[in-house]
Amino acid sequence: MRLTWNIGALLVLSSCGMNAGAQEPDFAQPLARAIEGGGVEVGEDSLAFLEVEEVADRAVGTYVRAPGRVEFREGAVSEVGTPVDGRVTEVHVRVGQRVESGAPLVSIASPSAAQVRGELARARVMVRAAEAELARQTQLGAQGVGIESERVRAEADLAQARATLSALASTTASLGRGSAASVVVRAPIAGTVLTRRATVGAAVEAGGEPLLVLGEPGAVWVIASVFERELPLLRVGERARVSIASRGEPVDARVEALGGAVDPETRRGPVYLAVDEAAAPELRAGMYARSEIEVGEAGLGIPSSSVLIEDGGRTIVFVQRAERRFAPREVHVGAPVAGRVPVLAGLEPGDRIVSRGALLLDGQAELLR
Repeated sequence: MRLTWNIGALLVLSSCGMNAGAQEPDFAQPLARAIEGGGVEVGEDSLAFLEVEEVADRAVGTYVRAPGRVEFREGAVSEVGTPVDGRVTEVHVRVGQRVESGAPLVSIASPSAAQVRGELARARVMVRAAEAELARQTQLGAQGVGIESERVRAEADLAQARATLSALASTTASLGRGSAASVVVRAPIAGTVLTRRATVGAAVEAGGEPLLVLGEPGAVWVIASVFERELPLLRVGERARVSIASRGEPVDARVEALGGAVDPETRRGPVYLAVDEAAAPELRAGMYARSEIEVGEAGLGIPSSSVLIEDGGRTIVFVQRAERRFAPREVHVGAPVAGRVPVLAGLEPGDRIVSRGALLLDGQAELLR
């Protein structure tokens, strides 16, 4: 580690509150020199520009900060498509309109619908004919003139006809009510029309893009993306505050659920926050959010000024090994609160750390903000 004095170091000295009576260091000499095994050793005169504090056995309250987004709750939105290929002849709703379950949404002209309905009618005729044949064969058998194999065959024909009718009935049910080649797509749930892509004259395909999206604008939650090292701190029911760019005041929320997986690239996991019902209607899916989740007493408290951030995002503190010797140690920390930060891992009560002036020991790092 190569350490030299520069203008930035002078600014840090002034922010560290240099004692008025302390002698200025010799700028021809470095503040500290690297020692074998890692760490640095400072000169006798340089100690005046460092403050050392013992880590107390006392946890501090904190909260977890995380970015997030507003999304619809599960089951609160429904994408409505068409069950058959065809062409849109009429759109019965507009964006923002409230509809009840079963209400007509879109009418579609579809030759395939007429074909399916025709096959259903023929299947019903085949079932009636198979039932009549089985009844006849059963009666002949009772009179002693029937052939058993013919009766068994009649039973099999009836079973096959009923299976065909059942399959076609299910297919026709998905078409909804309509006449011949006309299909009326109806609302599967009660809600508001959030998006409408269907236009009169447009060709549509079964399994293609949804024609409409139904849902409740207020049926949303915030999905916060929390670092995996902070996930164990969270519990269902804990309070949170969510900030949205379009709102001046944060929204009250609470942890409703914790995700079961961590993204392998970002090393973050989802945390689902239920927002206050009064504010929910003002939120829209896709909005960016910033969340602060309270976690109570989370770790040993140390000054924020003692924590440095190195390249790659590592957070370190300098631990005193001897009177003038200090070694860097990686720590995991939570969010700063009132000038102090909780240490989740890396320090023990009794460790002595540089509380002010740590940046002078590692000119390549940055202070935690």
